[in-house]
Amino acid sequence: MELKMKLRKVICLCICLAIGGMVYFGYLICGVGPNAQFHYRDNLGRPLPSNSSMLLDNFDYNDEMPTRGHEQRFDINAHDVMVFLHIQKTGGTAFGRHLVSDLDLQRPCSCQRKKKRCYCFRPNRNEVWLFSRYSTGWKCGLHADWTELTSCVDSELDKNEGHKQRRYFYISMLRQPLYRYLSEFKHVQRGATWRTSRHWCGGRSPTPLELPKCYPGPYWTGVSFDEFVNCSHNLAVNRQTRMIADLNLVNCYNLTTMSPEQRNRQMLASAKRNWRQWRTSHSPNIKRSINTCSRRRSTCDSSFRSCRRTQRRVSTYWQC
Repeated sequence: MELKMKLRKVICLCICLAIGGMVYFGYLICGVGPNAQFHYRDNLGRPLPSNSSMLLDNFDYNDEMPTRGHEQRFDINAHDVMVFLHIQKTGGTAFGRHLVSDLDLQRPCSCQRKKKRCYCFRPNRNEVWLFSRYSTGWKCGLHADWTELTSCVDSELDKNEGHKQRRYFYISMLRQPLYRYLSEFKHVQRGATWRTSRHWCGGRSPTPLELPKCYPGPYWTGVSFDEFVNCSHNLAVNRQTRMIADLNLVNCYNLTTMSPEQRNRQMLASAKRNWRQWRTSHSPNIKRSINTCSRRRSTCDSSFRSCRRTQRRVSTYWQC
């Protein structure tokens, strides 16, 4: 009996020492004491050298990608409007919800239960500061691209608020192109088509000859991968570049005016130019919101210089 009691005491002592050691080791290595300070430099949307760490004290991202001119801060109290360009299958739905529900604002967006629309007004007056699916709806068309938004947002806001001199700050989400393409294929295979998208460009929508459908009926449910890839008019191809570029520079959806190589080069140059302009402005509230979503490491794709995480999805506010 005494032997069993001694054995129990020894076991309890070992367990207590093990627990105490783990707690002490955690405080010692991780530095999570009450007075510990982390020198964390956010890198979201910025390129990192392949051998760099996320915990950086003296790293200046402007040394990697110089900024032209001075960055402009988003002023929610003035007439600045944030426009979210939602590209399909990039995580934009989740990010759009974060924009209307998780920002640290003086006057948070007012969202009602069981409704997809929120009211995102400025702190000092009932004017919209966010133009997105969950704040204003698809005012410029379903998944409107840069060409559609730049020709539509101002007039749509004027209808409700009257004419004002506004500044527009565009934000978007990018994703590793191959993963995004495969995700769109599976989504279309399940029945999605986005067939109500207007593709507005040059003052009109494209004609059936300019943008033929890849399928005869209202849906493309059950499409095989070979059929999906072999349709020459499938908008899933190069979607991210096309939606960020100014399509007026390539005569919209008219493919007869230039070679495919020239058209692709023009679109890529336009998309990179637009993305670079987006980088010159930022909002601290958006930056904090993105940080709460993820602090995963980002890498930079040199072909499009688009920010992408080593994980599945990409969220970006600045250009690489």
